[in-house]
Amino acid sequence: MSKNCLNIIMNKITVFIFLFFVFFQYSCKKNNPIIDKDIQSITDNTIADNTLQNIFITVNNYAQNYLNKNGSKNDTSPIVTICPQYPIDSFPKTMIIDYGSGVNCNDGKVRKGKIVTTVYNFWQLSNEDSMEVELVNFILDSIKVNSSFVFKYSGNSNNTPKYNLNIPNCKFEFNNGENFQINTNKTINWISGFETINDFSDDVYLIDGKSNGINRKQIGFEANITETLKYVSQCYGGTLTQGKLEITPRDATKRIIDFGNGTCDRIANVTINGVSFDVNF
Repeated sequence: MSKNCLNIIMNKITVFIFLFFVFFQYSCKKNNPIIDKDIQSITDNTIADNTLQNIFITVNNYAQNYLNKNGSKNDTSPIVTICPQYPIDSFPKTMIIDYGSGVNCNDGKVRKGKIVTTVYNFWQLSNEDSMEVELVNFILDSIKVNSSFVFKYSGNSNNTPKYNLNIPNCKFEFNNGENFQINTNKTINWISGFETINDFSDDVYLIDGKSNGINRKQIGFEANITETLKYVSQCYGGTLTQGKLEITPRDATKRIIDFGNGTCDRIANVTINGVSFDVNF
């Protein structure tokens, strides 16, 4: 066999091996597609929902006790000050909940810093009024929350108190330097615990609305509640236990999050591109 013929045969073999390799690689990728399981936006949005709901409950309950005509004003671990305290019907009033360098609270959470609120009327379940809230060096467990916002009592829904919570540009910071931001607009229905304003633990809330933000990977996302969320204070010191929402990160597929049927387990089922898996949060 001539040298030219041998070279032609070797070249054909090389081309065949190359084509076989490309085909094999393509077949493997087709049969084993990369599954999208990125949940950063889900994790951050859930932290925001739980944390902001916890802050709302804290402020609302202290306001019920300290800024109510019939409030009991039973003090607990943080230092609560009202200015001006007298006359009783003088407004606006400023309520400061001061946790100092750290308070181990009854719900198992550690709070630091201050929550400063301003109200313009008695804060009770009859006045459709709003409250201005500022978080000053406030830390819940290990998460620092920076925000100023307003929430409004908007009357009764089926004989239960209802509120609007509008929080823009809220920033969450972690000890390792990571952070994320969120804007949220929610309707909150207080369905249990409003008859025992001294006891936070029996509070149950239903939440509707939407959010948008930038997660810890600096990727924007949008979140929309599709089935009313249920927040139970007795579950792990306060967490979501029921309902569904959709989260869509920028340039990514929609994520469907199902918090279950009310069981206190801190487990959500996530579906992405038809693939479902459980997430602990």
